[in-house]
Amino acid sequence: VDGKPVVTYHYGAHNLDLYLRRLAGSLPAVDHVWLVGQSAGGFGTLFNQSFVASAFGARTDVIDDSGPGIGVTGYPPGWNVRLPPGCEECAVGLGPLFVWDRSTQPGSRFAFLSFQVDTVLPGFYGASQQEVVELMSRYEQRLAGLSNTRSFIAPGRGHVVMGGAIDDGTKAALSTWLEQMVADDPAWSVSGAVTSPR
Repeated sequence: VDGKPVVTYHYGAHNLDLYLRRLAGSLPAVDHVWLVGQSAGGFGTLFNQSFVASAFGARTDVIDDSGPGIGVTGYPPGWNVRLPPGCEECAVGLGPLFVWDRSTQPGSRFAFLSFQVDTVLPGFYGASQQEVVELMSRYEQRLAGLSNTRSFIAPGRGHVVMGGAIDDGTKAALSTWLEQMVADDPAWSVSGAVTSPR
C-alpha cells in the first residue's frame, strides 16, 4: 500500500466454515447447491467444492469465472491453503486440485468461463501472455474430455466474463449457455459457447 508491504491475513477457509455451519443448519432440505466464484473466487471454488458438498450433503455445481485449475508449482505461502482431505497430490498445485474435484464430484456440473486472452492471469502466474494462453488452451482441452464439464470462451481480451465487459451477442449466448447448465439440458456443451480461436 503506497509502496510499502502490508501484512495480509487469509481467513477464507475459516470464514467459509462459519457460513456453511450456519447455512447448512438453516437449510437442511437443500438438494442442489451452486458454488460460484470470479477470479480469486473462481480459485476458491476449486478449493471448496468438496467442503460445500459435504456440508449440505447435496449435489454442488460450480461456475468458475476466470479462476482456472492450471499450475503445478504449489501455492503462495501466504495463502495457507486448506486442501480437501485425502488429496495428497493437491499440494502440488491447482491443476491436480481441479482433477481431484472432478473425479470426486462426477455427478456435479462444472462450468468454466474465460476470455480468449485473460489479461490478469499472466501477472498472477508470473508468466508471459503466450505461456498463459498455452496453459489455458491445454486446460480447455482437458475440460472438453470430462463429463459434466464445459467451458465458455468469450471473444477478446479481459478478465471475469460475468463482469459485464462483453457485447450483447456474447451476453445472450452466455445467458442461454448458463440456462442450459442449470436445467441439466443435454444441449449444454462447449459448442454453446463463443468459440473463436485464441
